[in-house]
Amino acid sequence: MSFRLLAAGLLLWALLPLPFTGIAAPPFWIAAAAAALVALRRRASFEPSRTVLNLLGIVFLVLVLAAGGWRVGPLRPLGHLLLLLAGLRVLTVRDRRSFVAALGPTALVWVIAVASSTHVTLVGYLAASAMAGWWAGMRALLMLRADELGATMHAPLPRLKHVVWAGVVVLLLAVPVFLLMPRLRSPWLSAGRGRGSVAGFTTAVELSDMGDIRTSGKIAMVVTAVRGRIEADEVRLRATAFDLLDTGVWKPQRRHVEWIGGGGQITWLEGRPRDLERATQLEIELLRPEGYLFLPQGSVAVRSPYRLGLDPAGGAVVSRRVRRPVTYTVWLVPGSHRSWEAPDARDLFVPRRRAALEGLARQIVGDLQGRAASARAVERYLRTNFRYSLRGPGRFSSDPVSEFLFRRREGHCELFAGSMVLLLRSIGIPARMVAGYCGGTVSPSGAVLHVRQANAHAWVEAWLGPDAGWRTFDPTPAEGIPGLSRLAALARLRWAFDKVQVVWDRYVLTFGVQEQLDLAAETVSGMLGLLHHLRPIHGVVALACLVVAVLLLWLVAGRSRRRRWLPWGVGTYSAAAAVDALAARLRRRGVEVPPSATPRAIGAAVARSWDGTDAAVNELVELAERELYSRQGMSLRGRQRARELARRIRSGVGRGGAPGTAPAA
Repeated sequence: MSFRLLAAGLLLWALLPLPFTGIAAPPFWIAAAAAALVALRRRASFEPSRTVLNLLGIVFLVLVLAAGGWRVGPLRPLGHLLLLLAGLRVLTVRDRRSFVAALGPTALVWVIAVASSTHVTLVGYLAASAMAGWWAGMRALLMLRADELGATMHAPLPRLKHVVWAGVVVLLLAVPVFLLMPRLRSPWLSAGRGRGSVAGFTTAVELSDMGDIRTSGKIAMVVTAVRGRIEADEVRLRATAFDLLDTGVWKPQRRHVEWIGGGGQITWLEGRPRDLERATQLEIELLRPEGYLFLPQGSVAVRSPYRLGLDPAGGAVVSRRVRRPVTYTVWLVPGSHRSWEAPDARDLFVPRRRAALEGLARQIVGDLQGRAASARAVERYLRTNFRYSLRGPGRFSSDPVSEFLFRRREGHCELFAGSMVLLLRSIGIPARMVAGYCGGTVSPSGAVLHVRQANAHAWVEAWLGPDAGWRTFDPTPAEGIPGLSRLAALARLRWAFDKVQVVWDRYVLTFGVQEQLDLAAETVSGMLGLLHHLRPIHGVVALACLVVAVLLLWLVAGRSRRRRWLPWGVGTYSAAAAVDALAARLRRRGVEVPPSATPRAIGAAVARSWDGTDAAVNELVELAERELYSRQGMSLRGRQRARELARRIRSGVGRGGAPGTAPAA
């Protein structure tokens, strides 16, 4: 294997996660992979001139700018440029020097791939990367050594057990590094306009800027029934309602937030205490807070570890600075209905094309009387005459709702909800879009619900009068409404994997500065508590054990000290290393000893150079050959004998002697 093949293999390995992360456009990582494959097949390296390299640099810049440039954030174009550069570097590898030059871009590609990966399988990729990196490094060193010894010698392969142990050690060292490393939240990455979205809750919906939607299997929250099982009425989790700020732009109503409680205390959502003995109690673990707690329908009380507020639309607001996972408890009474603020002018706002919307709404409603009947008619019309799709419009539209109603007639839940809101408003019925989650996967026991990002959903609340208040409507067709699914027997493995994914999201992906501070505080408090319960004599014993441990580590750390003071250091003594030490002493005396000299050739040179060492040298050489070439290796007694012979030879050499001739290669 040449350096070029090794560099190409490392680049292909670094590119492996990129097709699944979406951090780079496919043409760029495909180009880098193609360059690596070409390097694997070519017998000669690509050696362009400086002029060709400069022209390629200009071409790379043009390609990066054509793919979006700085409009999609600085990180993405720099990553695209890095991919092209890494592919070019691999093609030009021909020796050790060019191989080292190609390692830099390849390592950066690997860092970007790892940093953009969030799936739990990243652990396996990291372990395999540690082993692959160790194997590649050892292979490069062995090839370099083979080149120094001569072109006819083939470099051996690294031992598999060394590779496996390297991976284990790297993973063990990664744990304290992960716990101690600083946390950075960078706004440098942006998906850009019109490049599609990933399903999930967001506090801003821009219908005119939403491309294709990709579903995501990541778990957003875990809902656990304290008693009993999860019921179907408990799986529509509401965040808040949105205001229409401009055509197609919807954001939450956070004008006036009433802070009502929190800090571990029960907060009554209806303003008055109720009997919670018969209420259904749910514990919800929200993995990625977005400023809101998600509450199921019929919620009457909530207990949150953070300060809690209510916005005008009834949304449970927490501080936006809360980025860590939040666990809170909700009590709900099926059939109960929370009373929120009455509608205002915002709930009747229609930005443009009101006449067309009103005409369609009048046509749908016909002679029906009452707000409830009109709202149900509009809901039924959208469900039966339009098609649900995750595909985007393919072009920018200044009026996405009109584009959906009068031309495309297909779209995702935000378009259905936004269209129903504007149709109802055009005929004088206050309405608003509501966002949250719907449905999920229930555990085999029925007591735990996993709500994924793909369960994010938008629906409608319409004001039906002071007596009925705000009522829920969902105009999205049935195939577009996330439902409640229960696992079959064969799907329980998926549930077990989901539990692993939850732990990964909870304690790895969302592990931030606050978790580091909490861990440090718990560690300090635990140590103080331990010292408080220890008696003085226990403290003295613990201090003495610590001193002894430090002393032993100090003795083991120094190789010379280990040989001098620790008799069990013989177990690590090497006869081959002793022969190498004798060769080094010969070189210092002016005797030329080639690197390819065998232990027997070195022993012969030592015997010729220093009189009286023949027997000891011959025995030491035999032990070294047994150590190097025997499958059984050396016993503890053999290592002890090798140590005695080496000491005897050194004492004989120290008494003098003239250098002899060089040993044969």
